[in-house]
Amino acid sequence: MALLLTIDASVFVAACQPNETGHPASLALLKAMLDADVLLMEPAILPVEVGAALCRAGKDAASAREFAESILALPCMTLLTVDERLAQVSRFAS
Repeated sequence: MALLLTIDASVFVAACQPNETGHPASLALLKAMLDADVLLMEPAILPVEVGAALCRAGKDAASAREFAESILALPCMTLLTVDERLAQVSRFAS
């Protein structure tokens, strides 16, 4: 059975930013998930959040967009539309 995870956008940002304190750990986590039986269930806004954070951190728009779009290509990635029902259910998940 696959492990089901939701990873905060900051992990994706840190994985792309070598100057971030959490870069090594974030990059290692993402690489490990690709090698393991892990399914990522992320809010559909994740690529937008990541791209915007990278631009604010000084990445050029093309590089930020490329990294954000690469998230969509991850074989373990599923993006979910967060509607009111899912938001309510997520509030109580632990």
